[in-house]
Formats: sequence, structure tokens, C-alpha cells
Amino acid sequence: MDENGEEMFSKIRSARIHKENLEAVLYPNPTIADASVFIDNAYEFSSCIIVNETGQTVASLALSGSPQRFSVENLSPGMYLCRLSNNETTKVMRLVIVK
Repeated sequence: MDENGEEMFSKIRSARIHKENLEAVLYPNPTIADASVFIDNAYEFSSCIIVNETGQTVASLALSGSPQRFSVENLSPGMYLCRLSNNETTKVMRLVIVK
């Protein structure tokens, strides 16, 4: 509301950021002991956070190259979310662990 009591809305504007070749693969999936994250060289993520079904962070790793291999031996069987992120974007992928 302005000082004189009038309402005025600003024009609606939008910005779309399109990243071509934003590609990441989590394999093998399902997995038993180890998993790897392959990140297309056109774009790099800086971290991978593994979250369980209740939203609790159960593992976290800094990504330094591709493919990045990590162990899931200490995690219980079930479905997890792998959240890949950097300062600009986040990509979430499903990871299934079987024993």
C-alpha cells in the first residue's frame, strides 16, 4: 500500500533458467553394498546427501569427479533419496538398497 492508501501491483515478470545436458545417473540401482554417481561433464554437482523415508539425512559426501563411488553397506534396506546439489540447482534421484 502506498503512502496515499492506494494499492498498485508490479508487472509480473519471469525468468527461466535452462541447463542443457543436466544429467546424472545413480547406479547400480537397486544396490547391495556400493553405488556410484555419474555426472555428465557438462555440469557438476558439489554434494550428494542421502535421505531416508522419514526425511532424515543418513549420509553426505562431497563429489569430486565422476563417477563417484560410495558405500551404502551401513544403511538398512529400503528406499532413499539422493539429493545432488550445488549453488544453483538440485536434482533428486531415488536409491533402493536391498540386502
